[in-house]
Amino acid sequence: MKCVKRESCPICNGSRHFSICFRNRQDDDLSPKRDTDNTVSAVIKTEVNSVLLQTCAALIHVKNEQEVVRLFLDNGSQRSFVLKSTSEKFNFPILKKENLSICTFGAKETETKTLNIVKMKLKNRDDPNLCIEIEAVETEHISITNLPTPDRNIDKKFRYLKNVQLADSYEFNDKEISILIGTDYYYQVVTGRITRLNKNLVTVETLFGWSLQGQSTDSEDLLTMSVIVNESNISKQLSEFWNLENLGIEAEVSDEENIDNDIMSEFEAGISYQNKRYKVKFPWKPNMKTLLENNEEIARKRFLKLKSRFKNDSSLYEDYKLVVNNYLSEKIIERVPFEEENLKHNIFIYHIEQ
Repeated sequence: MKCVKRESCPICNGSRHFSICFRNRQDDDLSPKRDTDNTVSAVIKTEVNSVLLQTCAALIHVKNEQEVVRLFLDNGSQRSFVLKSTSEKFNFPILKKENLSICTFGAKETETKTLNIVKMKLKNRDDPNLCIEIEAVETEHISITNLPTPDRNIDKKFRYLKNVQLADSYEFNDKEISILIGTDYYYQVVTGRITRLNKNLVTVETLFGWSLQGQSTDSEDLLTMSVIVNESNISKQLSEFWNLENLGIEAEVSDEENIDNDIMSEFEAGISYQNKRYKVKFPWKPNMKTLLENNEEIARKRFLKLKSRFKNDSSLYEDYKLVVNNYLSEKIIERVPFEEENLKHNIFIYHIEQ
């Protein structure tokens, strides 16, 4: 018997069963797929609040040298004090000895001690004509904790501080408090001018500049992180990979990659081991050494700036001198002979302050 039933494919309407319809195949390569980008962002903001007390930085001249010391203005103390170590270091003249009854905060009883009274002269860092001569009591300790200096960007937060001299600076943050100015000299140091910066912070004018007092936001760090995830259709990538393998074709290396490979080869060839040290040549790109500036002008300006800092801080100079001399003795660096200073294509590496 002849079957008279005719059924067309419901997918393509052709005269075939839908199970063998070519359009029914789910081919990943034929179905369009989009690449997707997912972006994840995170922002972290941190603030550290601290209380600033009236601290200053002043110059002390001894013989032909000068050094910066930090001092604390405390009108709650009847007398002024200086660390014994500081007094001995600068050899302050001893005027007399006194029996003093000392009572510290929180103590229930006073302690009587015989202490030296020494004489010293403190000067403004920028204007030595602004100075004061005081008598202070030698003591073993003034402050066990390190009193913080204003934040390094404090002048950017408050417009008023841009054109004035700050009594204390962030660069002296590691220095301990060496001198305490008590009520006996407090009102000779402060001028009486006070400016309110906000509801929590004021600045007081002193002989040594404007001293900040109150609660301050020392640091404000803003950390932003962005992660972009690109999800692409791997089927197409695999297809291209197998096509290259089947054809025996290797992907071409770009000119830029060739140059990078040449530079790396030249760098590795220039490594040598001499006198228990590795010697490495700079990996110059072709023709770049002759095109670059020698940086001499920048290097000299940086050196002059550093030199001016040495004048205000002899201890900083001694630290630099010690490090450089160690480098010379260990042959990490060497002096450049005078006749080689002006050779063509010399490159000067300028100093970067930390």
